[in-house]
Amino acid sequence: MPGRGPLGTWCLRAATLAALCCGPVRAEPADAAWCRYRSGAFDLVTSLEPARAHDLLAQLERFQQAALTLLDVPAPTQRVRVTVFEERADFAALFSPGRKDAFMQPALDGHRLVGAPGADDGRLEPGIFYEHAHLLQRGPQAQSLPLWYAEGVAGLLSNAQVADDVVKIGALPDDVLAAAAGLTPEGLSRLLSRYTR
Repeated sequence: MPGRGPLGTWCLRAATLAALCCGPVRAEPADAAWCRYRSGAFDLVTSLEPARAHDLLAQLERFQQAALTLLDVPAPTQRVRVTVFEERADFAALFSPGRKDAFMQPALDGHRLVGAPGADDGRLEPGIFYEHAHLLQRGPQAQSLPLWYAEGVAGLLSNAQVADDVVKIGALPDDVLAAAAGLTPEGLSRLLSRYTR
């Protein structure tokens, strides 16, 4: 049963979320508490802990501002609906075990991003940022860009590091830099392949 949750958000159970998010599908994830958080540009439904959900929402807002400036495109006219699973297994149970960390569903009534922690590193942001970059590149006219350009820009933006009021774009993630010390070129190539799609 939906109800008011912490911090004035709406909370629901997993079966209700599955019906809202995916239409007619049988949900098998753990019976996690799902809460809804809203900002100016995003409508987030998630099973994340409230502090992590607020942090992700703030990162999405800052990422979007930086990406819009870089891409020189207008902001989406509707809130982007974002569904984020705390557990990758729950995401896999609803969609498919082999699916990437996130996906986007464009629609006339608003776009939806769905994501889960990455299979390799457990991070949420790269997959969500990657798909959101694709959404922003399309713009309100749903323009079509050359595949090499769209994928390259999404890949570049997906590794953005958001902290406070700073968005670093184009830098290697700190975990890659730390892990790269002393690697052979082949080992470095394998390490970096986690961040290319």
